[in-house]
Amino acid sequence: MSTIDSKLIPIQSGRLPLVRSLRSNAQWMLLGNVTYGVCQWLMLIVIARVGLPEMVGQFALAMAITTPLIMLIGLDLRTVQATDQSNRYSFGDFFTLRMVTLTIAMAVIMGVTVWRGYTWELTLLIFVMGLSKCVEAVSDLCYGTLQQHEQFDQLAKSRILRGVMSLVVLAGGLLLSHSLVLATALLTVMWTGVLVCYDWPVASRLLRLHGHSTSLWNFRSKQLPLMLMAAIPTGILSCQGSLEHSLPRLCVDDYLGVRELGIYSAVSSLLLAAATVISAVHGAVLPTIARYLVNNQRRSAWQVMIRLSLFGAVVGGLGTVTVYVCGGWILGLTFGPEYAAQSSLLGILMLGATIRYATLPLSTGFLAAKRFWLLAILQTVSLVATAPVLMFLVQQYRGMGAAYASVFLALMYAVVQIPAALYVLRPRADTPRSDEVDEVDEDPQFAREIRGAA
Repeated sequence: MSTIDSKLIPIQSGRLPLVRSLRSNAQWMLLGNVTYGVCQWLMLIVIARVGLPEMVGQFALAMAITTPLIMLIGLDLRTVQATDQSNRYSFGDFFTLRMVTLTIAMAVIMGVTVWRGYTWELTLLIFVMGLSKCVEAVSDLCYGTLQQHEQFDQLAKSRILRGVMSLVVLAGGLLLSHSLVLATALLTVMWTGVLVCYDWPVASRLLRLHGHSTSLWNFRSKQLPLMLMAAIPTGILSCQGSLEHSLPRLCVDDYLGVRELGIYSAVSSLLLAAATVISAVHGAVLPTIARYLVNNQRRSAWQVMIRLSLFGAVVGGLGTVTVYVCGGWILGLTFGPEYAAQSSLLGILMLGATIRYATLPLSTGFLAAKRFWLLAILQTVSLVATAPVLMFLVQQYRGMGAAYASVFLALMYAVVQIPAALYVLRPRADTPRSDEVDEVDEDPQFAREIRGAA
């Protein structure tokens, strides 16, 4: 029996696998996310070391164009899939809708590329990057199946495998060919291999174990509109999270060029480590906040959110001090001497990140309360208000202007979310009933649903 089979087959016939503990799930997700994030960061370092800042800028621009569009048009089907505890939809339903949306997304990506008038080489890079993101989106459906049944260890192993192999393939492709397009094409082939050889075999075994169809085209046309409506708000939220990083890059490219974009992207990538830790902690605590909210224990929920805010402020503060003491040295060591003079840029970006980390618990609270549309509206207001400020600041202060805009955006999130959170999640006397507490604590579906929303 293979390792995968032994993980998925229940001990006793007719029984489902035991649900893993929240701590175990959080540990696996943290391991997978940190490893994948570190590998993504090392990929950027490889590009900076092998090529010029222009090459880093081209890679960042391709990501900035493709990622938000894939997330918005492709929708967040994984959340719908992970929370579908009644098995209302089949895997074929999800696969069919995803293929339709990805086809539309690729058409839009190429339309935007032609409209922007990029060179043929950059256009080809964006097209290949879009294909790789489509492959990743299909793997995301396999992750949704694993998340639905809380097989987070298999999900984390896939992300670790994908991250490590991505680093090796990209580095090897660049060193041998010095072509970013060819290296990205090899990356797409490798991601396809991981999907075919690992992600789908693991997900299909799990589907068969639970008696579900593994047919990719076994879809019901009546279910597709229902899935579409369920996935729209979370898809918007996923896109907004990507736009936070993509909008400054697109603006820098428009006004300053691909070289300045490469420098800005390399410097801002140093925030990835702290962001990964913050994200993992919020994902692990989210079910606890949700349980407090459903039990009318609002004060307890706010206590957890305040602790999360303090934790984010401490992490951001330590990062700010580190940048002040040795930011230039870190930039020079990782990306090269050309980047060492950008410590001021890194410091402003770290300040904006610190404000965002301190207010992010408000977003987590809205997710725990399942106020997806409210959160999407609040974040849209913040992004729309920031866009003209971003353009003005970049024209006036170049790359530093984009960093100043990140501080403005973080403050906008705080301004619009704090009053809404105080009203929607307003503290009041805790009135839990013992039967409610028992019911929620013994309901694993609720915990799975909230983790899916994360």
